[in-house]
Amino acid sequence: MPGAIKDSNTALEHYPDYPSAVENKGLVFYAAGQPDSAALYLVRFLTLEPNSPELQKVRAILQQLGRQP
Repeated sequence: MPGAIKDSNTALEHYPDYPSAVENKGLVFYAAGQPDSAALYLVRFLTLEPNSPELQKVRAILQQLGRQP
């Protein structure tokens, strides 16, 4: 997990609004059991990429976390 977060951080330093990096960071936090951080990044992803093919998956995860986008 630390390597994945580091990679996401590096990508976001250079491209702060890169949707894939934002989503990936949210997914890593989700897998690590950090729901607040996961929700923060996944909601941001939905804002950045509202027509993404990943939309249903991200919304389902947010529902599992008790967050409504």
